[in-house]
Amino acid sequence: MTPDLLTLRVEFRDPEAATRILPAQANAYLAAHGWRNVLDTEHLHVWDRGPDKLDQVVVPRSTEWGSDYGAAMVRVLATVAEQEDRGVLAVYVEMAETACAEGNGG
Repeated sequence: MTPDLLTLRVEFRDPEAATRILPAQANAYLAAHGWRNVLDTEHLHVWDRGPDKLDQVVVPRSTEWGSDYGAAMVRVLATVAEQEDRGVLAVYVEMAETACAEGNGG
């Protein structure tokens, strides 16, 4: 993908493509970009950008959410892109690259 495509502000609505991002990838990306892990439960991780930011990101702990996993990851990508004022494709690509470096753990 060329850098110009990564800056496009598009709506990402592909849950199947979103399932290619593993929970460990999303969590590693969020930690590296200054998000705070504010809650861990048996089923999810909750991240935020600090007390002055209202949006939270909910990352499933497992890909075993079925079709709900893809939908959840679409929401993760959209929220992160909005909060970081970036194109969602740029977030997707960087998160996927982070995942390759970080492994598959959750």
